[in-house]
Amino acid sequence: MALLPNTVSLLRMIVTLSLEEAAQALGAFSGNALTVSHANVRAAELEEIMCLVPQAEEPIFGAHFALSGAIDGSILALFHWRDSQLLLETVLGGCSERFDALDPMELSVLAEASNILVSAFLCQLEQQCNVEITLHPPAVAVEMASAVVSAAVMPIVEAEGELLLIDALLTPRRTCGQAAACHLFFLPTQSTWTQLLGPFPTHRTMAAVGRG
Repeated sequence: MALLPNTVSLLRMIVTLSLEEAAQALGAFSGNALTVSHANVRAAELEEIMCLVPQAEEPIFGAHFALSGAIDGSILALFHWRDSQLLLETVLGGCSERFDALDPMELSVLAEASNILVSAFLCQLEQQCNVEITLHPPAVAVEMASAVVSAAVMPIVEAEGELLLIDALLTPRRTCGQAAACHLFFLPTQSTWTQLLGPFPTHRTMAAVGRG
């Protein structure tokens, strides 16, 4: 079975609104206005997740947030090195030369950027579905992308569920068009995902989000 068009449209609206709010918050945080472009949302089976990670064998910054309340599961925010550099330069005016040299302030900035993106998405989800979701403090890591994603998926790997992949480009005003790519992996357990989408129009399953 598949999501009908009304549900697909609603999910995409949630993503678009949340990313616009996150861009405003990130702009206030950095002192440099940001715009969002190329926002995309699609669904995939959990077993496909490693195929969805860009540059899986390169170092990446990951912030893994546990969720509770209306949703049991987690959400993972990922930034590759080039994108992390751009965010850090936007906020701090410069950054270390490589991931393994990031200082606590730089890691804190990336964690806060992740928190802003994730919080905005969950806030829209709460409003549209009339539920309450608790976002727990993240576990932050700089590792190979494959290792970061595997650690996030491990607690729910036994569930033959699905995930929602959200991608977008964030462009700070003062970077001559350079954009930072952000990737969010929304990983609810299948039972809570089904419960969450119950109020959506003509919901059946999320298998067709972004497919076809």
